[in-house]
Amino acid sequence: MKKIVQFLLRVLPAGFLLVGAGGCIKDTIDLEHFSDRFELTPGIALPLGYGSLGMDDLIARFDSTGFVKKDASGLLELSYNSQLLSLKASDVVSIPDQHFDQFFVRSEIALPTITDSVVLNKSKDYAFSLQPDERIDSIILKAGNFHFSIQSTFRHTGRLVVSSSYILKNGKAWKEEFYIGNTSGTYQGEFDRSLSGLALHLLHRNDSTLLPLNFSLTLYSDDGQPLQSSDQVTIDLGLLNIGFRLIYGNIGYKEFLAQQSSILVNLFEKSEIGGTIEFEDPRFTVQIDNAYGMPILMEFTNVYSSSERQNITVPISFPPEENPVQINYPALNEIGLSKQTLFTFENSNPPFRDVMQTEPNKIHFTTRAYTDISKAGSMNFVLDTSRFTASVNVVLPVWLRAGEFVLRDTIDFDFQNMLGEKERSLIDTLVLYLEVNNGLPLNVGVQLAFVDASYQVLDSLFDSNSLPQVPSGKLSADYTVDQQTGKTLKKTYAGIGKDKIKRIENARYAIVSAELNTTDFQTNPSLKVKFYDYYKLDFKLAAKALLRINNDNIP
Repeated sequence: MKKIVQFLLRVLPAGFLLVGAGGCIKDTIDLEHFSDRFELTPGIALPLGYGSLGMDDLIARFDSTGFVKKDASGLLELSYNSQLLSLKASDVVSIPDQHFDQFFVRSEIALPTITDSVVLNKSKDYAFSLQPDERIDSIILKAGNFHFSIQSTFRHTGRLVVSSSYILKNGKAWKEEFYIGNTSGTYQGEFDRSLSGLALHLLHRNDSTLLPLNFSLTLYSDDGQPLQSSDQVTIDLGLLNIGFRLIYGNIGYKEFLAQQSSILVNLFEKSEIGGTIEFEDPRFTVQIDNAYGMPILMEFTNVYSSSERQNITVPISFPPEENPVQINYPALNEIGLSKQTLFTFENSNPPFRDVMQTEPNKIHFTTRAYTDISKAGSMNFVLDTSRFTASVNVVLPVWLRAGEFVLRDTIDFDFQNMLGEKERSLIDTLVLYLEVNNGLPLNVGVQLAFVDASYQVLDSLFDSNSLPQVPSGKLSADYTVDQQTGKTLKKTYAGIGKDKIKRIENARYAIVSAELNTTDFQTNPSLKVKFYDYYKLDFKLAAKALLRINNDNIP
């Protein structure tokens, strides 16, 4: 009899061995008066956990790659995005190098010799090179060089002044002054002046764009040096490596974007999600942030969806009043600001809701973004830092109807490490207890499959035809669930006998499957429920191992 007591003390924690409930235990016990035959059925409680499944957790199981946001009411949305481009204006618009020339010759001096000094003046409107359809009015420069290459064969020193009232520096007419020449007639000089801070105001005449420049050349006598018939001053000018800060005017036709793209709707990409899901208000939207001060259009062609789950493609078209999309742009008094365009295609063919019922994992499209030359004019502008950023989105408000929509998750269930080997051999029944307080607008059917290390299924907890059902939270008139008064409580007990325990003794994981159905899915196809960020499902999970101990299993 002593070995029985020793065995019980070794196998069972003291808290599970209850002797003489509420009574006293004598200091000594005459064990010889006990029968040698006995059978005990104690239980070992195994609390496994508790918690709350919030909407963030549920959405992560829908699709962790989708960007989850909410509207002002807290209604959750899944958003799938394709970033098309983000371009600075300096990547789209450029000013080419400009080259001008001027010269002075001996024949322009009426005197036989220079007795003191002589001044020669010239002005010319130079063609400013631009693209044929560009009509730029003014440019504020931030970088580049005004390069001057000057040669003189006059045997005289002199002073050259180049100026223009069409070029401003600090609000004043620009001019540059150079001392040139020598008495040997072999002068050659190279000069660079920064373009930074200059403002060019261009002149338009007919279809030409012009930049007027003035030249004033003063030649000194230098002790009566002679004049030669071949004497001349040659001036080559260049505006090089021009970097603009701000351009005003019509920059002509520019195409910012011409590419094929697609949006991955990962929700329907995941193979572990099964069943049917229908969204009430899915949207195909365009978001553009535009700091270019000019009218721009974005056009969509070759739009279609593809579904691997249903092996189907659906061509999608948009009416002319929606495609191309007219892009908002800042006005002259909004230079430096960005205007946003949020556009939803409301009249696609077929309707986008029907497209999404095919469970597409990709939406394909070709886009072009280009200036609207029909509305371009002198009031347009671009800053070098202006950005044009475009993205296309598939937005799925979590306002839906779902039937037999299955989510699966895997948890650790290392059965051999739950209890010692001897304790496991004494288990007669393993009872699982699940308490669920459901604040979601979904009926939930639960299954638990036990798998080994290679994920081979060993057995499942419930028969497939008798899954425990956790009723949806109570729906109010607007198809929402009040989290204080509308939750539904469900308690479930499930027992595992010796045969099943034997089959799952090598289990390493448990795959939990939740079959989700919106209320009245079969009987009311029009009923769709909304999911808010404050919805929760609270749960408690515990297990109890019922042991059977008798003379036969005492070592």
